[in-house]
Amino acid sequence: MSTGIWAGAAAKTWTEPATGMQFVAVPKGCFQMGSAKPVPPPADSYWAQIGFAKSLSEDEVPQHEVCVDAFWMGKFEVRIKEWQQIMATADAPGDGKDLPAAKVTWAQARDFAERLSTRSGGKYRFRLPTEAEWEYACLAGRKYKFEPRPDPQELNKVAWYQFRTPKPSVVGALKANAFGLHDMQGNVWEWVGDGYLADGYTRHALYNPRVEADTGPRVIRGGSFRTELEQTRCAKRGHYPADDALDSIGLRLVREQ
Repeated sequence: MSTGIWAGAAAKTWTEPATGMQFVAVPKGCFQMGSAKPVPPPADSYWAQIGFAKSLSEDEVPQHEVCVDAFWMGKFEVRIKEWQQIMATADAPGDGKDLPAAKVTWAQARDFAERLSTRSGGKYRFRLPTEAEWEYACLAGRKYKFEPRPDPQELNKVAWYQFRTPKPSVVGALKANAFGLHDMQGNVWEWVGDGYLADGYTRHALYNPRVEADTGPRVIRGGSFRTELEQTRCAKRGHYPADDALDSIGLRLVREQ
């Protein structure tokens, strides 16, 4: 078994019978969530060019311990072909059946998970991951390391980012992380279940935290093919209106144990 940071170990997987979507077993565990130090905009970054001098991680504090129960996470971002099958529509949120399903709102992403749950006859419950589950899965067992700017040579192995491609790429084309998950960074942002609050981390419980919100923006995670190097970090928090859609925002599901 490889112990490399990006070398996906032999993960336990499960295949959803209706769509063929693969899920990877993510073990329970605790980790340090968020950023411990400010992330300044690099001098050659877009942020510096527009005169933005604040930290890029103001909403990633305080860094705090979080523990999550075991869960199953989609090995890949949900693909267009899976979206069409469950949503029973010929309208594709993009083109190319193995590309990630993007241009979907948060409500549509949640509806996809609920329909897949119903299709299983109640045997399984699918949902969007919590923000804590997502970051834990992205880190994949790595200890927290302050990385204001990821190593591009390492990131290039796992992520489409900073316009390496002009649009989203076929899922799974790059290496998996140590949990066996592909495209956790880059390609398309991924909706999670949490509502967005800039001070959300001050409200977190130790176990399985989640920020509930009836209205307002929702959290997106992971960055996209457009995201700058310094923003393509596991700790990076993004947010977007729940009722809006972009070609750079898609989804990945969790199956509860």
